[in-house]
Amino acid sequence: MIINEEEVARMASEAGFDACGVTETGSMEEESAYLTQWIERGYAGNMGYMGRNRELRADPRLMMPGAKCAIVTLTSYYPRERQPEGEPRIAAYAWGADYHYVIKQKLHAVAERVTAAVPGSRYVVFTDSAPIFERRLAERAGLGWIGKSGMLIHPTLGSYTLIGTILTTAEIAHRERRVENRCGSCTACMESCPTGAIVAPQTVDARRCISYQTIENREAMPEWMEEAAGDRLFGCDCCIEACPWNRRLAPHGHKELEPMEGLFGMEWEGLTRGAFDRMFAHSPLRRAGYKKIKERLAAIRKQCT
Repeated sequence: MIINEEEVARMASEAGFDACGVTETGSMEEESAYLTQWIERGYAGNMGYMGRNRELRADPRLMMPGAKCAIVTLTSYYPRERQPEGEPRIAAYAWGADYHYVIKQKLHAVAERVTAAVPGSRYVVFTDSAPIFERRLAERAGLGWIGKSGMLIHPTLGSYTLIGTILTTAEIAHRERRVENRCGSCTACMESCPTGAIVAPQTVDARRCISYQTIENREAMPEWMEEAAGDRLFGCDCCIEACPWNRRLAPHGHKELEPMEGLFGMEWEGLTRGAFDRMFAHSPLRRAGYKKIKERLAAIRKQCT
């Protein structure tokens, strides 16, 4: 039995996704070769996991034997408000609940409906949690293009989006489509980066990236970057805030991604490990961990004195 992409798109919309596309689960050897080169240049920093499971990255079908299609979804997180001035800055995607849980729950809802429509089919879901080139799959599914920042840009959702992927053995009738890259000669994202982390179009040196330094890196932030990072506590939105495609976007409508109660205006200086664990148990900030958050708070306080 075969279903079509229009049916799948309707299922995704009803599950709460803002956009959905379908593409083949073909080889991604070109992307894998680029990743190898990127790692060899040292751009991955100490993210050793980026070099693992390269055979899976090169062929998504190895993660789901028999997979015929990838269903790719986008969830907007463009905020309806700005973070109050004078507070340690947090990337907008981390204001609410951990998107991994939010999106995976919705992906399962869509995948189960697809399975019901195509009895006997199987699936697996991902959202920023598996060795798979999600942005390239989204591009192949016609959901946008990869901008100079390396982020996916959707024509109406901009780059304030979170990607979810379903690999399924179900056969889905679809039309392969690509959205033309519309960045043109614009280099706003590259010019906006305080540390020059976007070293070439679509190439980010993680070692120079404030998001990497404030979240992933378990070593001390280089002294020269402390000043550039300023009051950024977790992540950095400079490149997406500078992108012209992110002007005049409609605020997202996902209550799970709204700022958690007490996030703005909280007393960061007195934050204990217990309070951190309770408040951020289901937050992206848990990724950085209490120790790193406290270190960043101390660095921010030092710069302000």
